[in-house]
Amino acid sequence: MTHLMLVLLALATGGTLQGVVRVEGTGEPVPQATVRIPELGRTAVTDARGFYVLPDVPAGSHRVEARALGHVPAVLTLRTDGAATLRLDFDLVVRPVRLPGVDVRSAPPGDSLTPPPPADAGPPATRMTSVALRTLPGVVEPDVLRALQILPAVAAISDYSSALYVRGGSGDQNLITLDGVPLFNPYHLGGIFSALAPDAVAYVDMRPGALPAALGDRLSGAVTIQTRSGGRDRVRGSGAVGLISSHGTLDGPLPGGRGTFLVTGRRTYLDAVSNAAYGLGITDITVPYGFWDVLGRATYPVGEQATLTFTGILNREGVHIPERMRREVDATADFNWGSRMATVGLRRPLGRGYLLDARVGYTDFSGGFDAWSMSWSGNIFCEFDGCDYSLARRDSTQAVEARTGIRDVVAGADLTRFGLRHTLRTGFQVDAYTHDNALLTLDDFDSDYLSPFDQAGRLATAAAYVEDQWQPTAAVQLRGGLRVLHAGRLGTAWLPRVGARWQASRTVALSAGAGMYAQAIRSMKDDEAVTASLVAYDIFATRPEAAGLANSADAVLGVEYRGQDLLLRAEAYARTLDGLVMGPEPDDPLEVPPLVVDGFRLAEGTAHGMELTGAWRAWSVDFGAAYALAWTRRTVNGVTFVPRFDRRHRVDLTAGRPFGDTGVLSARLALASGQPYTPVVGLAAPLRFRPGQGEWEQEYVGRVVLGEPNSARLPGYLRLDVAVRRSFERRWFGRALTLTPYLQVVNVLNTHNALVTKPELWGGPRLTYWPELPILPSVGVEWRF
Repeated sequence: MTHLMLVLLALATGGTLQGVVRVEGTGEPVPQATVRIPELGRTAVTDARGFYVLPDVPAGSHRVEARALGHVPAVLTLRTDGAATLRLDFDLVVRPVRLPGVDVRSAPPGDSLTPPPPADAGPPATRMTSVALRTLPGVVEPDVLRALQILPAVAAISDYSSALYVRGGSGDQNLITLDGVPLFNPYHLGGIFSALAPDAVAYVDMRPGALPAALGDRLSGAVTIQTRSGGRDRVRGSGAVGLISSHGTLDGPLPGGRGTFLVTGRRTYLDAVSNAAYGLGITDITVPYGFWDVLGRATYPVGEQATLTFTGILNREGVHIPERMRREVDATADFNWGSRMATVGLRRPLGRGYLLDARVGYTDFSGGFDAWSMSWSGNIFCEFDGCDYSLARRDSTQAVEARTGIRDVVAGADLTRFGLRHTLRTGFQVDAYTHDNALLTLDDFDSDYLSPFDQAGRLATAAAYVEDQWQPTAAVQLRGGLRVLHAGRLGTAWLPRVGARWQASRTVALSAGAGMYAQAIRSMKDDEAVTASLVAYDIFATRPEAAGLANSADAVLGVEYRGQDLLLRAEAYARTLDGLVMGPEPDDPLEVPPLVVDGFRLAEGTAHGMELTGAWRAWSVDFGAAYALAWTRRTVNGVTFVPRFDRRHRVDLTAGRPFGDTGVLSARLALASGQPYTPVVGLAAPLRFRPGQGEWEQEYVGRVVLGEPNSARLPGYLRLDVAVRRSFERRWFGRALTLTPYLQVVNVLNTHNALVTKPELWGGPRLTYWPELPILPSVGVEWRF
C-alpha cells in the first residue's frame, strides 16, 4: 500500500498543528521526516525527536501528508475550526532501502520526493545513521566517531586515533554531545575506537562550521549524537561477538506500558583470555588491558504532552599486571580511567507553536596512573620451571604517580516558537567546570621533556542566545542570531551567527553561513608532540587567566546538486583562530613535550580550503566520493608553520553493493598527502672546549641539523579497507533471530604508511619511519531478535 488514508474528525479548537512522526510498532521517532499540507503549500521538517509544528492552519478540511526516506507515506484528512492547537501523530511503516549509506541531508539520490527544506538555514549538517555505521569497514568493529573521518571536513592525525581534526582545529576544539550533554574523551584503547556502541545510536550529525547560535562553545565543529528510544511494542535484542569484545543491547516498553527503555553493554575479553592462558603457562605474554562500557536510556510520558528522558553512560578501562608478570619484569602498575555521564531532559510542547526543551546533566572523565618498580630480597629458590618467591621480601618504589580529572555540571533550556514564516529560538546553558591534573612522580625521565606539576581549578560559564530563522519565500531561508558567552575571569564574548539557503531549482541549492565562536577550556596535550598521533585522550583544564578566551571565526559557501541518482556538494571555507595555547619552543621538534604545563605561548591560526562530496547510485552499487583541499597554518612569535595534523590533499572513496539477498559488500579507499615533519638539512660534528688542556676538541658523534619546523612532507598515504556481511534468519525458542556474520580487513594491501619520521646517525644521516597500522583482519557475528 503506497498511501494510508484515514479521516480524522477534529472538533478541537486548533489553528496550530503539531505532533510526532514515529515508526509503526517500535515507536522510534523519525527525524527529518516531512509533514505537508499540499493545498496550503505548508511544509514542516521533524527534529531529532520526530517533532513537527505547522502553525496558522486555517479552519476547514485539509489533507496532511507525512513522508520519510525508507518508510511508507501516510496521509490523513484533518478537519478543524482553526482556533487553537491540535496534536496529530503519524506512525509510518518501514520500507527498507536496499543499501544504507551516508545521509548528506535527508534523503540520498533516488528518492522521488522534492527535497524538504533543511531544519536550519545555512550549510547543512552531515548525518550518519546507525545502519551506515555498521556497514562501513572499521578498525576491529564499527565505530561511531571513526566513521566521521570519511567526511572531507574531518582529518585523522593517524590510524591509531579516532580524534577528529575539523577544518584546521584540534581535537579538543570540537563539541561532542550525547543527548545534549558534552562528552570528554569518549574513547577506548588510547583512541583506537570510541566508547559508544553503535546499536545505541540513532544518528550522528556533524557540523564542521557555520554553527547556529544554539551550538557552542568550541572553536571548530559540533558532533551531535542522539541515542535511540526503546521500542514501544515489544522487547528487542541485538549485539555482536567480535575478536576483542562483545556487546549486547536490549530495548522495549517499560513495565505497565508507559515509557520505554534501552540498555547496552560492552566488554573486552582480551585481558581475561590472555591472563588465563598466561597463568596456565600456555603463553609467555599477556595483555593486561581491559575495558567495559554501559549506556542506558529511558523515556517516560508526563501528562498528555511532556516527555521525560533519562540517559546515562559509564565506561572504564585500565591496565592491571598479573602477579607472575610483576615478578618477571620487577614492576607493577595500576592504570584506570574512564567517563561518566547522566542527564535528565524534559520536552514539552506548550501550545500555539511553542516547544520547550530543558536538561540537567553531569559529565566527567577521570583517571589514575600509578606504577612501581620492585626489588626482592631474602630467599628465592629458582628451578627450571620457575622461581619460588614465598620466602622473599618485596620492596617497591613508586616510579609514576599521576591523575587527571575534568567534570562539568550542566543546566540549560531552549524555547522554540514556530511561526508561519519565522522560527524563533532562544535559550541558555550554564556549565560548572572543575579540573584536577597532576604528575607527582616520574622517575628516570628527562625533566625538560615532562616535569612534575599539580594543577586544579574551577570555572563557571553562562551562555545565552537568540536566533530567528525567516523564510520569506518557499525557496529562501535566512538565519540570524547572537550568542553571548560569559566565562568569569576569562572574559565575555559576543558571538554573532548568520546563515542563508536558496533553493534555486528543484535540484540546485546554494548556502552560506558565518559565525564567531569562543572556548573556555583547553587540552593540555600538545598536538605537535609525537604522542598526539598515538593517543587521542585530552587532559582537559580551564584556560590560563592570562590567556583569556580562545576565539575563532569562519565563513562557508556551498552549492549542492541533487538529481535522481546523483548528489554533488561543494563547500569553500575560511577560518581564523586566536588565543591558542602552545608550549615553549622546543630545541628538537622530535622531542616536543606531550603536555603544555606551566610556560606557554599564544598562537594564531588560519585554515581555508575547498571540500567536494558526491554520491552516485548505478548498477545496484552505491558510490561515494569526498575530496578536501586544505591549507592550515599556525603563527607564534612571528613564526608561521604547518601543524602536524595537516594534510594538503585528501581523497576518500566508498562503494557498497548487495551480496545475495541479505548481504552487503563494502570498501573504502583513502588517499592523502603526507603529513609535515621537520627535515634534516645537515650533519655537524661540534667542537668542545677542554679547559684543562686549553684547547678545542672535535666530538666524534655527529649531530643532525634540523631545518624549518614542519617544512617537509612524509610520503603519501594509501589505505584500502574491505568488508563483507550477510544475514541469515533463524528460529530460536519460537522467536525470529537474525544472525549476521561479517569479515572486514583494514589496510588489505598492507601499505606501509608513515606515522612519523626520525633522523638516524648510524651509517650516515638518514630518515627512518614509524609505521601506521599493518593489515588487520577481524571477524564477528551480529545477532538481532
